[in-house]
Amino acid sequence: MQTEMKPWIILITHGKLGAEVKGSAEMIAGELKNVYSLSLMEGTDPMDLAMELKELLDKAPDDTIILTDLFGGTPSNTAARFALEKNYTVLAGLNLAMLIEAEMQRGMLKGDELEEDLMNAAKRWSQKYQKNNERKEGAMMEGIKLVRIDFRLIHGQVITKWSNKISATRIVVVNDALSKDEFMADIYVMAAPPGMTVDVISIDDFVANANGGEYDKGNVLVLFRGIEDCKSVVDKGIIFKQVQIGGLGSGNGRTSVVKGISIDEKDVQDLLSIQDTGAEVTFQVTPEEKKLSLDGAAKKVRG
Repeated sequence: MQTEMKPWIILITHGKLGAEVKGSAEMIAGELKNVYSLSLMEGTDPMDLAMELKELLDKAPDDTIILTDLFGGTPSNTAARFALEKNYTVLAGLNLAMLIEAEMQRGMLKGDELEEDLMNAAKRWSQKYQKNNERKEGAMMEGIKLVRIDFRLIHGQVITKWSNKISATRIVVVNDALSKDEFMADIYVMAAPPGMTVDVISIDDFVANANGGEYDKGNVLVLFRGIEDCKSVVDKGIIFKQVQIGGLGSGNGRTSVVKGISIDEKDVQDLLSIQDTGAEVTFQVTPEEKKLSLDGAAKKVRG
């Protein structure tokens, strides 16, 4: 029955923008079902566009989502007229992030909550790349030989295998809670081999150190307990060459992508955000194992 259907998504744009955005979204999220694109081509009568939209809406669920390109443009104005008749969500400013978020949230969020979420997604993925004038030469932090996300932090595999592989002389654990817990921080420091320097610092301190050039030299292993901590650092403008996922626990809604590493769709989105800054994101528990790419892991999560 129609009431049991997930909301449809209708893209209305000048030219073939909507179709191209849909195609790009499917490269990332897989096939998008019940996502339709209407185009206002040069010379098209706006009334023809309105009739095409009406025919589609006559078949669509009442909570259908309509995404347009420019606020105040003909596609947006056409959609707005129909939005007055039923409970359609109509938003202008279509971009790739907005469409992917709509695909993830349709049927889960509605009304004002859905609108706010989609607008935030569009803004969140629209960031300015800028050079930090405070950075010294070596902005890519050449001293950082490995960035690893592992909920176990310092343990056997890190010490005996990865630290030896990169000849690490310094381990930097980045976690706000641990940086304030002297007792737990000391436990990790004691777990390191003799002669290894271990710093347990907050996200803000790491960012300040990186911007100050502290990691431009040396053999540094950076450890994050979770993806969110790493993303927080990247969101503050720090650029990593690569990020390795080495250990994440299982749980409800999480998919095992390699032995010892389980992720969900939110993790995929956060890692895509990190990868979009230029970092190579891979999954690898030990040096002997083959790397799994983020694309490969995402396919496993999405079935």
